Amino acid sequence: MAARRRSRHAEATTEGGATLELDNTAMVRLLATGAPEPPQTVLGFALPSSEVVDETFARLTTAGYAGQQPPYDAFRGARDAIVADPDGNSVGLMDHIDRTRGYVPTPLRRT
Repeated sequence: MAARRRSRHAEATTEGGATLELDNTAMVRLLATGAPEPPQTVLGFALPSSEVVDETFARLTTAGYAGQQPPYDAFRGARDAIVADPDGNSVGLMDHIDRTRGYVPTPLRRT
């Protein structure tokens, strides 16, 4: 029986306030539940509100960028979306994490 991979997340914030977040593949699968094919790497951008996430996703997809994950309220309490840049790289859009909006995600099931 194969060992189940647990979702992992790590982050570091610089003195200037920039934050680098790293997630393993299991965590990305949890965050990109609506993506047809979960991306391996996502470059994320923090936006000021859920409404700005929705507006930015709409503006980018209307401009022709491929939507990989429509906006949704993620389990960790943030509004998330993913679009592809012109080279096909995944770009994440998210608002601030509010733990009061969080929930326990459905466990991943292997098929």
